Amino acid sequence: MTSARTAALDWRSCAGACVVALIAVLAAWLGGVPLVSSTAALILVATMIATGLTIAILRHFEPARPPQPGTVAKPLPSAPSLIETPNYSSEVPSQTRDGLAMLGRQIDSYRPLFNKVKVEATAINEETETAATGIILRLQSVDHAISDLLEFLASSNSNDKVIALIERTEAHLDSNRRLINDFVIRRGNDIEESRVRFQDIEEVTARLAKTIGTIRTIARQTNMLALNATIESARAGDAGKGFAVVAGEVKLLARQSDKAAVEISRGLDSLCQAIAASVDLLIEKRIERERSELDTISDAIGELTENIERLVSHQRDVLEKVHGESERIAQPILQLIGSIQFQDITRQRLESLAGEFDQATIHLGLIEDSMSDLSKGNHVPELTNLITLTATSRSPVSRQPGDLAIELF
Repeated sequence: MTSARTAALDWRSCAGACVVALIAVLAAWLGGVPLVSSTAALILVATMIATGLTIAILRHFEPARPPQPGTVAKPLPSAPSLIETPNYSSEVPSQTRDGLAMLGRQIDSYRPLFNKVKVEATAINEETETAATGIILRLQSVDHAISDLLEFLASSNSNDKVIALIERTEAHLDSNRRLINDFVIRRGNDIEESRVRFQDIEEVTARLAKTIGTIRTIARQTNMLALNATIESARAGDAGKGFAVVAGEVKLLARQSDKAAVEISRGLDSLCQAIAASVDLLIEKRIERERSELDTISDAIGELTENIERLVSHQRDVLEKVHGESERIAQPILQLIGSIQFQDITRQRLESLAGEFDQATIHLGLIEDSMSDLSKGNHVPELTNLITLTATSRSPVSRQPGDLAIELF
C-alpha cells in the first residue's frame, strides 16, 4: 500500500514538475520583456532541482525488495485489523514525513516568485496598455486636425474665392490702364490742338507783319509826297509857304508812322519768338514729362497685375500642396493606429501567462497538501488539465463604459 502511494506520488510530482518546467519554457518563449524571460529561466532551473530532489527522496524511502528464494516471509496482518486500526505512522516513517515536509516548504517558496511574476506581468500589461492608448489618442487628435483642415479647405472654397477676388482686381487694373491710355490720347489731342492754335497765332502775326510792311511803305511814300510838296512850295515862293508847313507836318507824321511800324514789327517778331519758346517749353517738354510719368504708372500697373497673377498661382499651388500632403499624412496615421494593435496581442499573452502561473501556484498547493498527509490519498489533478480548464472558462477582461479599448481589427 505504501509502495503504491509512493509510486503514485512519485509519478504525480514528476509530472507536475515537468509541466511547470514546460510553462517556464513557454514563458521564456513569450517573454518579449526581459523580466519575464529571466524569471522563466529561473523557474526552469528551480523546477529541475526540485524534481531531482523529489525523485531522490522517494527512491530513498521506497519499500524493501521481495525476499530471496528460500527465506521465510512474515505473515501479513489480516485486512480487518488494518481497516479497524489504521496506523499511518507505520506506513509513512517519520523520516519520510520530514523529507516530504521539507520538500513542501521548498515548493511553497515558489509562490512568492510566481506572485512577483504575475504582478510584474500585470504592471507591464497596464503600462503598455496606457502607452499604446496615449499614442492612439495623439494620433487620433492629429488625424482629426487634418480632417478638419481638409473639410475647411473643401467647404470654404478659398481657392475659388481668391481667384474671383484677383479677377476683380485685374478688371479694375485693366479699367485704370484704359483710363490712363485714354488720358494720354486726349492729352496728345489737346497738345496738337494747342500747337495748331499757336500756328494760327503765328500766321496772324505774319499777316500783321505784312500789314506793318504796307504801313511802312505808305509812310515812305507819304514822306516822298511831303518832300515833293516841300519842293513845290519852295518854287511857289511866298504863296507856297503855308503848303510847305503842311508838307512838313505830313513828312513828320510819315516818319513817326514808319518808326511805329518798325517798333510794331519788332514787337511782333519778339512775340513770335516768345510763342515758339512757350510752345517748346510749356507744351512739348511738359507733355513729354507727363507722357513719361503716365508710362511709368502704366508699367507699374502692368507689373502689379503680373505680381498678382504670380501670387494667385503660388497660392493655388500652396493650397493644392496642403491638400495633397494632408491626404498623404492621413494615410500613414491610420496605418500607425492599426499597427499599434500589437498591444492587444501582448495583453492577451500576458493575461494567459498570469493565469497559467495562478494554476501552477494552485497545483503546487495541492502537491504540498498531498505530501502533508499521504494517508488520505488525495488526488492531485494534472496541471495541464487545470490550465486547459481555465483557458476555456476565462472570460474577457471587463471594461468600464467609455474606456478606450485596444482591440484587433
